[in-house]
Amino acid sequence: MRRVSLIAILASVCFVSGAHASNKSLFTVGLGAGLGVNNSTPLFGSTATRFTTELSLKIKTLHVFGFEFAYAPTDTVDESQALVFDSTYRISALLYIVPTYPVGFYLKGGLGAGKITELFTFDAPTTSYHAGAGLDIYVGEHVVIGLEYLLLLPGVGSVRETIATFANDELRRYQERDRSQPYVSEAPPVGIEDFISPTNFRVQVNARYYF
Repeated sequence: MRRVSLIAILASVCFVSGAHASNKSLFTVGLGAGLGVNNSTPLFGSTATRFTTELSLKIKTLHVFGFEFAYAPTDTVDESQALVFDSTYRISALLYIVPTYPVGFYLKGGLGAGKITELFTFDAPTTSYHAGAGLDIYVGEHVVIGLEYLLLLPGVGSVRETIATFANDELRRYQERDRSQPYVSEAPPVGIEDFISPTNFRVQVNARYYF
């Protein structure tokens, strides 16, 4: 029911914005679809690569500012994962630092979540973050083809839960150790690269129609 409501809202926004706006207008709204690849490595796990699809609504104003809401039905979030990188829902802010035609370049960053109710909660269990850049190629008055790269970052909630689980497991192993021998941890060391790494990314191509 929520998904039906979202589609209705997106459609109504487009009709309200008017059909005379184009991708060059001072204020314009675009509906898009994308296809891409997610790549991420969970803590102490193997790298996983998955294809992803996306529907999105983008609002652009003054040629340099943008806001985007995206829904990726193929990106299911497993709360049992040590770290959450994927997101079914995303909100992003965009800054077009090269707002030129026929090619524009922008920076992008925002929040993602597995549940829409957690999308605006910075430290929710399924919250994650993303930051990156993209290119818009204007192929007509209303049509734009895009290419985008996003670095995926786990949210505060999943990082906190992961560290707590790691510490509890290490404490349990210490308490159950052979006391006649010096204790040596069996767990591999954890570093910042386990949470922030260029190997955790999303690459996507998309097409968008502006109203």
